[in-house]
Amino acid sequence: MTLTSITNAANAYTDENFEASKVIFFVNEAISKINSELKCELPIFEDVETDYTALATKWVISLFIPYACYSIKMNDGSLNEADRYLVTFSENLLKLVDNKYSAINEDYREDDFDEIYQRDLSNGIDFSLFGRTNTNEDEGFE
Repeated sequence: MTLTSITNAANAYTDENFEASKVIFFVNEAISKINSELKCELPIFEDVETDYTALATKWVISLFIPYACYSIKMNDGSLNEADRYLVTFSENLLKLVDNKYSAINEDYREDDFDEIYQRDLSNGIDFSLFGRTNTNEDEGFE
């Protein structure tokens, strides 16, 4: 998928008319965020007509287009709309993290690509469901 195609889709979603020469900065920022999160080196866009082959089209569509939409809406001050696109990008980035071994070619992986991601879910656990009110006590286990 080319940057021109990504720009056309983003313009259709946002009802705007941005040039691909401006959207290239938005999409390259998305690629940078992906590289930082996944410890990889996906190439950035250098021009608007080159087909992006570092990721499968499904990832390009689900990540680059929402991020371009987010950036476009931030640029025109539509913060509520921008937030919706950022949420979509963030959700899809988490899916990419979960599928990184099949999605990211070994040629683009950094040395610490295999780092294990840990998610702290303890704040979302309601311990009262287990008959415990104090999470610091282990009643009956001495």
